[in-house]
Amino acid sequence: MAALAFRLLFEALVLLVFSTVFANVVQVWLHGRAKVRALRGVSGPPSNGFFFGNLRQLLFSFGCGPAYNAVAEYGGIVKVEGLFGDFALLISDHRAIAQILLKDFDNFPVTDMGGSLDLNTYFLGAGLLSLNGAPHRYHRKALNPGFSPKHMRRLGELVRDICCQIRDILVVKARRGAWESGSRTAEFDVGEVMNRAGVEIVSQASFGYSFRTLEKEDPEQTEIVRAVKEMLPVLEILGPWVPMFMITGATKLPHRLIRLLGKTLGLVCPPVRKLMRAVDVLHGQARVMWEKRKADFAAGEDPDENCELLSTILWQGYSEGGLTDEEVCAQMSTVLFAGSDTTSTTLSRALHMLALNPHCQDRLREELERAEVVQELLHGVADEPVYNAIDALPYLDAVCRETIRECTPLPFRNRRAQRDCVVPLKDGSSVLIPGGSEILINVHGCNRDEDLWGPDAHLWRPERWLEEESLVRVKEAALPAVYMNSMSFLGGRKACIGFKFALLEMKTVLATVIPSVRFLPPEKQEIAWRFGPGVTVSTTDKFDDPLPRMPLRVEAL
Repeated sequence: MAALAFRLLFEALVLLVFSTVFANVVQVWLHGRAKVRALRGVSGPPSNGFFFGNLRQLLFSFGCGPAYNAVAEYGGIVKVEGLFGDFALLISDHRAIAQILLKDFDNFPVTDMGGSLDLNTYFLGAGLLSLNGAPHRYHRKALNPGFSPKHMRRLGELVRDICCQIRDILVVKARRGAWESGSRTAEFDVGEVMNRAGVEIVSQASFGYSFRTLEKEDPEQTEIVRAVKEMLPVLEILGPWVPMFMITGATKLPHRLIRLLGKTLGLVCPPVRKLMRAVDVLHGQARVMWEKRKADFAAGEDPDENCELLSTILWQGYSEGGLTDEEVCAQMSTVLFAGSDTTSTTLSRALHMLALNPHCQDRLREELERAEVVQELLHGVADEPVYNAIDALPYLDAVCRETIRECTPLPFRNRRAQRDCVVPLKDGSSVLIPGGSEILINVHGCNRDEDLWGPDAHLWRPERWLEEESLVRVKEAALPAVYMNSMSFLGGRKACIGFKFALLEMKTVLATVIPSVRFLPPEKQEIAWRFGPGVTVSTTDKFDDPLPRMPLRVEAL
């Protein structure tokens, strides 16, 4: 009798799941047909199949070619096919982006790659990246003081000290490897060092907590680094199956049931197992950080506002009853993941480009060596704040700007139109975007728009930021960007809250490392940049491994 009841219950559950999936698929298909009629005037590439459309080629491809080629062939607004015949708009036109991000912001709330914010919420909790509307405004306003220019100046010395550790690690590895190989250089994974450094800088500067990642030589022992750096590459491997899972409505199930389903699927699908493990580690480490800081504050320890203003803000919100434990941990997970992953990727790209362009590396090294105040700061003997001294170096600034422009770590930003909206384009025309349309803001395409950046927009060339003609052309376009007309940090109310900290970290690492070591391309391996939900670096022989890697030859000077 019990067996019969269990079988009937199981059959009912299966029927319910399949009915829900079928209903959602039909709804998506019908909505897609309606949008086809409304978007007849917008061109785009042919579909590659009913189930996945253009998603495989656009979002989960080798290199950055598909998005760039789509802009070159079809213009600044491109119709691409998604799942089950639905359509999305790939937009790189800067006037249309300004309308979406600034003028009609409330009509285009943020979504994740699944068309809602359920995916972000599951991975990171209800942090800034998982919120819209009033909750987002509340949390962003509370966290803003932790990212102010005043606080960045306070953080300068802490970031410098950690960067000196990074420099010492690179020098020791270079000298040891050179001695063992009998050559002037040593080849090792520089990207792995940047990954460890990114986590350590963010955790110490934001929360006064050290994971001691720079003291652990073996990355396998540093779980938090692996979790942060595996999440986006694993999503890339899973590809369009992720948004397909989202539209089934399964994310509305209780988290415990989702976890049970995920662990069951992980038995036969290693990428799912890695994704579940990464989420567990990220949430668990955020909880460890918060419990430690909460115990310290409750015991009467005075927080150091020079290096942990964010944890101070979160403690105040918690103690006053405005934040729960879950909300605090969500903000910690969000800051830790978003802050360390994107900046370490951009730093890896900068070092790779400097290795490929030795004349740029030599010019940067010469500028840093000539700046006496920088050398004094790095040895801890100068009075001028680190933030001010490093921010005043023009070629260092140009290298950072160009890297951020040329290789944005998040190529697309998702939005969804709530109602019909007419959006202007840069050529003076306009397009009607139907309500319910998925929008992919093509940050990568906008940052490489030849109308804005010239015919060499696809090249990494820091000198463009020192040329008046190039700057005038970009300024006249009035991009809706929070940082120097580059869309990598976006603009408006959803602009990256931590972009000033990212710049401080990036400039300080380069200013500390470049005078002490020289970077050269690897001898036997080819570095490849993967293009998916985020940009990650690997080598062609290890392309299927989700863990990023970037081997370079390094010479200690």
